Amino acid sequence: MFTEKVLVENLDFGMYVSQLDRPWLESPFMLQGFMIKDEEEIAQLREYCEFVYIDLEQSKTSNSGPDSVTPYQAQPSRNASPADPKPSIERHDRVSVEKEIEFARNARASLQGAVGSLMDAVRDGKKPNVAQLRDSVAEMESSIIRNPDAFMLLRSLQERDSYTYSHCIDSSVMAIAFARHLGLPKDQISDVGLGALLADVGKMRISPDLLTSTRRLKGAELEQVRKHVTHSVDIMEELPGMSERVVSVASTHHERFDGSGYPHGLSGDQIPLMGCIAGLVDWFDALTSDRPYGNAESLQTVVQKLYQIRDASFPGELVERFIQMLGVYPVGTLVELSTGEVGIVIGQNRLRRLRPKVMLVLDSEKQLLHVNPVRDLLSETTAEDGSELTVLTTLSPGAYGISPQDYFL
Repeated sequence: MFTEKVLVENLDFGMYVSQLDRPWLESPFMLQGFMIKDEEEIAQLREYCEFVYIDLEQSKTSNSGPDSVTPYQAQPSRNASPADPKPSIERHDRVSVEKEIEFARNARASLQGAVGSLMDAVRDGKKPNVAQLRDSVAEMESSIIRNPDAFMLLRSLQERDSYTYSHCIDSSVMAIAFARHLGLPKDQISDVGLGALLADVGKMRISPDLLTSTRRLKGAELEQVRKHVTHSVDIMEELPGMSERVVSVASTHHERFDGSGYPHGLSGDQIPLMGCIAGLVDWFDALTSDRPYGNAESLQTVVQKLYQIRDASFPGELVERFIQMLGVYPVGTLVELSTGEVGIVIGQNRLRRLRPKVMLVLDSEKQLLHVNPVRDLLSETTAEDGSELTVLTTLSPGAYGISPQDYFL
């Protein structure tokens, strides 16, 4: 897809808007991607956006080539950062989530074993099996490159026996999925995934009493826990074949865009993009997980908090792209359709986030289905009675006695 970043004052009829400079949910536009047909749409875009991205291939202006629009001219900013993502590769799902889920399930089990073995070895002062870990990470990465929804679905449903171990895996899953979404090259995807996976390995050198404390730590105890970053770096530098870039992911994942992080108080462009990615997913996974000192917060609450701290803890553009990746209806969400049927979101439609892929578990009378058909709302737009087929509402986990874990774990 050939796109051009365009100032809203340069928009014209026939241009196809493929992306805004903000999340679609913050705009009045229901369709995630549309052709400008009238002055009212241009006026709305001017009200909500500074610039948009135009798909030149789908545009139908009088001149539809690459030179047919006036590109956005960015002004230099003293707050500019390498964390402002510049996608280089457009990736599409190679297989359906239904086909990928079994491979993802096996790959996750393999990774759990490898991470457990590595953490145990570090804690006991033994030499870890790095080759086993790399093989397991490669399997996970391959699955996420083919279709990230399978691993993201397992992440949302997985029972967590150990917060530290699961947090490492889930942070790595989201880091790889996010790097893929940003269009980063494969070598960078691999490095940020491995770095996020090992970022907390230093916690094996922290007192278990501090890690499992049910109270929030302060003072000297908090400083001890924060030293896990230094410990992680020391451990990773001793591992064979560990690149400087992978180590930097771990060393900077607790730094913050406004300089409020640790251990070095880096800010802005001092923090590499992959360190920002690892920090963002680490923060997000922590708040959406049960921890020793607090219960998981709802996805909606955490997304709201994340948006509030954009350009403070994390670069604003990176935050908006992460929210875009999650989608309106993240995989694993229980939803009710306009037909009254109830199902589990099992896949995203990357360009039309309001129209996910849903596996049905209850019929319109709320009766349990013994065969679970999949509704792809991108292609199935009307119900049997001719009405529009849409997601009516999201449901709380456990609604109607449904446990998504029973279907995928």
